[in-house]
Amino acid sequence: MKAVVGEEALSSEDKLALEFLDKFEHQFVGQGQYFSALTCTDIGLISSGTGAYESRTIFESLDLAWSLLRIFPKEQLNRINPKIIAEFYGRKPSRKPASGADVAAHDGNKADDERLIDA
Repeated sequence: MKAVVGEEALSSEDKLALEFLDKFEHQFVGQGQYFSALTCTDIGLISSGTGAYESRTIFESLDLAWSLLRIFPKEQLNRINPKIIAEFYGRKPSRKPASGADVAAHDGNKADDERLIDA
C-alpha cells in the first residue's frame, strides 16, 4: 500500500496497520527467525540469540499476539469482544515456566485454560 500511494498519503490508522503487518509476519509467523533480543525483552520472552526458530507454547503465542494487538488503540479493536479486551489488553505477558514441575502444575489448572476460550 505504501508503495502505491506513498507514505505521506497514508492515514495514521494505515501506518499502524503496516507496523502491525510487519511485526506480525516477522515475529509471530516467522517464529523468531527475525526476532531481535530487544523485542524478546520487550514482551518478556527469552531469546537464545542463535537466530533459530522460536519454540513457544500456546500461552507465549497468545502473549505475543496481544503485544502485537497493543499497537492499535483499544477503540480500533472493534471485532474483539469488549470483555476479552478488558481482560487481556492491559495484561502483562506471563513468564515461561522454569522447570517441568511448573509446567505440570499449570497443566492441572483447568480454570486458567478455560478462561482463554470465548464461549
